Amino acid sequence: MIYGLLEVSALCMIVIVFYYYFALTPDAFLIASPHPFTIIAAMIGIRYGNYVGIMGAVVCSLFYGMVYQDQFGEILSLLGDITYYKYILSIFWAAVILGIFKDNYEVVTQRLNNRIILLETSLENWAASMKNPLLSIRI
Repeated sequence: MIYGLLEVSALCMIVIVFYYYFALTPDAFLIASPHPFTIIAAMIGIRYGNYVGIMGAVVCSLFYGMVYQDQFGEILSLLGDITYYKYILSIFWAAVILGIFKDNYEVVTQRLNNRIILLETSLENWAASMKNPLLSIRI
């Protein structure tokens, strides 16, 4: 879990440094589509699952708020302006949807592995009972 948060923080810092500080138009960072923080949150959600994906989305949203405050000087107007607020929503949606996908994939894979083990043991028991036909007769 801690590695996921460290990964999110490192990736967000790299994105801010390269895109925000080295770009020709840093004002376009807040309205980039698809937003780099959405891609980071989606990657963390698909890699670590829903819980870490949501925490990664919180970290990405905090970095987004930090950039917003740096450009506009206040953070409270971020929640009122749908032009910028929709990016925070997309960050959370990407992390949640892909995190749920990852968690469901792991549950289904584990369930199928349990069924394979059950079938293998049943097949071994059946094969052992067929080696000695007298044991397979039940009265």
